[in-house]
Amino acid sequence: MAKLFHIRWGTTLLVTAALALVVVVSAACGASAPPVEQTYPILGKVILTADLVRGSKNPLGAVCEFNGQFARGEDIVVRVKILDPKTEKYLTDKEMKAVKFYLKDGTTADLHYGGHPGGANAVPTDFFWTAGWQIPANYPTGATGWWVDAESNDGRKGRFDPPVVASSALTIIERPAGK
Repeated sequence: MAKLFHIRWGTTLLVTAALALVVVVSAACGASAPPVEQTYPILGKVILTADLVRGSKNPLGAVCEFNGQFARGEDIVVRVKILDPKTEKYLTDKEMKAVKFYLKDGTTADLHYGGHPGGANAVPTDFFWTAGWQIPANYPTGATGWWVDAESNDGRKGRFDPPVVASSALTIIERPAGK
């Protein structure tokens, strides 16, 4: 029994030494680690944050205020910031190929990059991507899905999907009479 234990211990030691030798030889021969995008997949993407605010066309409340419920005829504005996880900096129109807003029914809008607030005499306090979409008078009421897709010039992609919670879903409502 002692001899059997000795053989197993010796075999384990030999296998461990052989594996260590393979690692040392690989390192000495220039074997490289996998690309960082394989080790950290998020680095091969862009990261989006987004929200919806009321636009200036036929508003029923304060303009540029966070909102999830919009009346027919109002303007929905989607605001997006896109982060590069490699540099930890926000991406501008110089680094992005496309940024697009989608509604579940197939409606789309291209986003554009700029300073906000906008206007001739405004002094921007922030820079981000926006698109406005005025809700048609005959658009169906109720909750609808939305998302934003983006692609950088170097081919990295990202997507923003809002939380799927009924109470905070994008909801289209009838326009109140007289408003």
